[in-house]
Amino acid sequence: PFTLLDNLLAWSRLETGHMPFNPARIVLADAVDEVNNVLFTMAIRKRIELNNLVNPEILVFADKNMLITILNNLIMNAIKYTAGGGCVNISAEKLTSESASDRENILISVEDNGIGIEPELMNDLFTGKKPVSQPGTEKEQGTGLGLMLTREMIEKHGGKISVRSTAGKGSVFSFQLQAFDPAAGHTD
Repeated sequence: PFTLLDNLLAWSRLETGHMPFNPARIVLADAVDEVNNVLFTMAIRKRIELNNLVNPEILVFADKNMLITILNNLIMNAIKYTAGGGCVNISAEKLTSESASDRENILISVEDNGIGIEPELMNDLFTGKKPVSQPGTEKEQGTGLGLMLTREMIEKHGGKISVRSTAGKGSVFSFQLQAFDPAAGHTD
């Protein structure tokens, strides 16, 4: 799993413009599987079920390394803040565009039935003013850098991230990426 050092290095490269950004055609379900395979032992240790509910036909136009980092941070957080026996669902849906000229987007969601987020913490999650972190269900520590990095990587793709959460019931982190569209000039 990603460590503080991985996130710091990635954030530093992103901030200084030294992180390559090469968007290409990605089968989203495969990217989710790749991350789930890495986080599998962490999930098993807490008896948490990871469910990849993404339709294998959904294609996104994204930088693969950044997408893996985004998914890794969000899924790892979901595992961290979910008690043993819980589950984490990763899903995606096509958003219908308002007009024919709009690009088609995919809404990707990572949902858990964990401890949720207190309302006063929610406002600070993505601001970057101060990293926000609370201990996981088994006292796992965090730095809050993962979410800041995740937000910046999603914004680099022209997307945005949002969260819905109810304390004690769980959280849903959702973000948008462009759908892969050869008609829009996207190439592999």
